[in-house]
Amino acid sequence: MLEEWCRGDRTRAALQGHRAAGKNGYGAEGRSIRGGYGDKRLASFLGFAPADGAALAILVVIDEPEGKGSEGDGGAVAAPVWGASPQRLCGSST
Repeated sequence: MLEEWCRGDRTRAALQGHRAAGKNGYGAEGRSIRGGYGDKRLASFLGFAPADGAALAILVVIDEPEGKGSEGDGGAVAAPVWGASPQRLCGSST
């Protein structure tokens, strides 16, 4: 299931030449004083590579993402950041 995020039509987190896997998330921030949830949102993507024996795991969290609905969820805003991160960390420009 998780590997599907990096294949097919979910290419925002794809890594060229590597099998990767991950999962997106989206939710409301909790309130520390009165409890419950506020109006602020978080979007996230947790990914790892290679998919069949992870050597690298990265969690990307976007505080108060822009966009409404699916335009502001983790797959739309955090997954592209994740997709670029391993390539930059490993010194690859592809």
